[in-house]
Amino acid sequence: MTTPSISARPNALDRLRSIYESPGPYTSLYLPCGAIADTDPIAFFAENRAQLADKGSPPAALDALHARCGLPLPDDVGGWALHAAADGSTVVDFAPEGPAAPIMTVGALPMAAPMLEWDQWRIPHVAVSVGESASEVVTFLPGAEPAISPLPVDTRSAASALRLLAKNELVRLIVIAEQGGEADELVTRLQGVVPPRTNVVKLDETDAATVHRMADATVRYVADVVARDTVRSLEDFRFMQSTGDAVEGNDASFAALASGNAQMLLVHDDPNDPAAASFGAKPHEVSAVFDHYPSISRRADVAIWSAVKQGVNVRIIPTTSETGPDDNIGVILATAAVADLA
Repeated sequence: MTTPSISARPNALDRLRSIYESPGPYTSLYLPCGAIADTDPIAFFAENRAQLADKGSPPAALDALHARCGLPLPDDVGGWALHAAADGSTVVDFAPEGPAAPIMTVGALPMAAPMLEWDQWRIPHVAVSVGESASEVVTFLPGAEPAISPLPVDTRSAASALRLLAKNELVRLIVIAEQGGEADELVTRLQGVVPPRTNVVKLDETDAATVHRMADATVRYVADVVARDTVRSLEDFRFMQSTGDAVEGNDASFAALASGNAQMLLVHDDPNDPAAASFGAKPHEVSAVFDHYPSISRRADVAIWSAVKQGVNVRIIPTTSETGPDDNIGVILATAAVADLA
């Protein structure tokens, strides 16, 4: 079995860095789309174009978004992110699931959090079908299109190939479905030989009965991995805070970003939150005080812009009440040991 070649598909950070190079204001749309969406993207844009213009969306941005909305959609997508700069430059992304209702903003910075959160769901994982006479593995690797490769029927050889794949591609999840082969034996052989952070799961007969059920079950297990990653990030944050290596709340978090002393930003973004922050021309020029710098935008977008431009890691978190950082924003400082976050 050979590892599928990686395509040049950009990730959310690549897209944000690209759109940040173009002038604002920015128009951001997050739309449900695809077969199960109640809203047609072209119709939605036509109905709301005047409203976007009233909010300050420039003509070039509106024309670019209109053209984008008319393009064919990829298969099996449910969410569509579209960002347009004032000069008509655009970036787009898709996700299996979109927002419950359309989101649209016009501001000095693009709305970034949902697109970053979609990337958090793109964990490296594989789905394995174990047959009596043939087996195969479908790889889902960030930056690459899904790819199908044959897998040895012999469980010893199959386990060796999957172990190598998990090690080389940092695979977080191996989902195994029995299609007449020795799935239990393969699971046993994988235990203890794959990396510690690689979960191995065998689907029950119901989940393995059809391709669609296998896909639905895989999505559930991916969601579990993503949720545990978020919990771990919050646990790391609380531990670092206890040692003085993390701060929380608007003022302290923006101060950390402004000082260049940030290693990871954790932030929750409520689209309906009116909180604003200010920023200047450089990524260190940010403040929780909305009139400190000449430009003003949504608080989460300013924090993310500063973090991305500085090369700081960003984790989008759910609203976490007492378990999360004050004001739903926190920063692990650069003084924290990197090994503690691995």
